[in-house]
Amino acid sequence: MTSAAFPQLYLPRLLVLDSDQRERTGANIQRAVDRLRGYQLADGSFAYWPGAASVNDWSTSYAGHFLLEARRLGYAVPTEMLEGWREHQRRQARAYVASDETGQLIQAYRLYTLALAGQPETGAMNRLREETGLAVMARWQLAAAYQQIGMPAVVERLVTDLGTSPPERARPDATFASTLRDQALILPVLAARDEHDTAEALARQMADSLSGDQWHSTQAVSWALLALSRFYGAERVDGGGDQELPALSWAWREPGQSEWQTRHLPGVMTQQEVTPEPGEVALRNDSKQPLYLLFANEGVPAAGQETARTAGLRLETRFLGTDGQPLDISRLPQGTDLIARVTVTNTSGRRQTELALTQILPSGWQVNNTRMAGEDEVAVLDYQDIRDDRVLSYLSLNAGEQRTLELSLNASFAGRFYLPGWQVENMYDAAVQGRLAGRWVEVLAR
Repeated sequence: MTSAAFPQLYLPRLLVLDSDQRERTGANIQRAVDRLRGYQLADGSFAYWPGAASVNDWSTSYAGHFLLEARRLGYAVPTEMLEGWREHQRRQARAYVASDETGQLIQAYRLYTLALAGQPETGAMNRLREETGLAVMARWQLAAAYQQIGMPAVVERLVTDLGTSPPERARPDATFASTLRDQALILPVLAARDEHDTAEALARQMADSLSGDQWHSTQAVSWALLALSRFYGAERVDGGGDQELPALSWAWREPGQSEWQTRHLPGVMTQQEVTPEPGEVALRNDSKQPLYLLFANEGVPAAGQETARTAGLRLETRFLGTDGQPLDISRLPQGTDLIARVTVTNTSGRRQTELALTQILPSGWQVNNTRMAGEDEVAVLDYQDIRDDRVLSYLSLNAGEQRTLELSLNASFAGRFYLPGWQVENMYDAAVQGRLAGRWVEVLAR
């Protein structure tokens, strides 16, 4: 939720939005601010899931960071939300003790958000700076905190000779780390130090990574868009809002057309809808500035095209009748109640957290929401979201651990429907996943 809304704060820096786009963007951001109330705990911290009782340190800083920026840009952020968050951040910053690489970065981010809030904990910042063996990314993030309070000499000492290539990471950690996310932490520090050439080279690496085939988590994409929008839009917004960027003029020719359509680009980015017809698309740059082109499309696999896969997670499903006996779901009488018993096994050899199990239903089936009947079968899950057409379950598994979940369903509407392949995956590591093949099912009219 926060990752989806955060980059939209800076969308006007990159795009010239029409009134409808501005309205939708503003509504998305305000909705995210309002929904964060359900994540905040009594001590001012934030949980990872709504209604959860345990604090998530990184998410607490991330949520507060978003709220601070939203308020700065004119959105309605409840004062009590921010005040409670600030008090929690102060307590945690002062209580910090020497930690490992992950703990150091969590503390550095916490200190940065307090500096951003105008209430820096300089004592805690100095203690972290003197910690033996301070990790590379913690140094970059702590440098951002010192930059925020106007101490460039300390920033210089922290980042000298670090280089701009983040350390390799074998897997995500409690900070949802990735190479792209770490690059996004480095870019603002370079830009603020007027290292324009180095920052520009890093920004292009990030843009290439975003436009490539590599999978990125929502956190990585959010941080990258946040950093790039601030970097490329800084001249336009931080310069007072009326400073013009170098104009880009270009021409566009759609498939099957002979005439060029000329365009003038007053922002850093623009969008052009393409008629979905086969043929060549032509683009011409009529300005002296470089022009970068990104094609993006989206869709879903055709029915029956999914393939089963086991990569660190094994997913097995059995369909049972209400009597507990196996049930053939290929042809079910209308009104039949059934149980989907799903077993997830962690075969990766290490603990897996933030696992997402997605069960999309055939259009003719419905969920019997047992919560409405007073039954609670979610104790083994971190969180569960039951919607009209799907059930999203989130869990964690130790190495070799197996978890079995049951879902009560009803074959409600007559017809022939497609059951998409169910899947489970690590939300921050796409290499760890398991999925089933889809199949056709039929519900027979009474």
